[in-house]
Amino acid sequence: MKGEIRAIGFNEAIDKFYEYLEIGRVYYVSKCTLKAANKKFSSIKCDYEMQIEKNTEISLVFFILFYLFYFILFYFISYFLNL
Repeated sequence: MKGEIRAIGFNEAIDKFYEYLEIGRVYYVSKCTLKAANKKFSSIKCDYEMQIEKNTEISLVFFILFYLFYFILFYFISYFLNL
């Protein structure tokens, strides 16, 4: 399943993330505002869009899954060592 959402930002917010974001990647976004999409300015079919601010945090999903994998691996290893 493919999902898209439009993210908009201005000034400092765009300067902060412009070089970091790449088309086709999946990101975890926090500290942004979710609002109804202005269909007049968007070709994406999603009903919502994200307003990125200067305090918004964005990280590549791969890194989050990587750390989650090692946390789960560590949990299982510690569980079996305690048997």
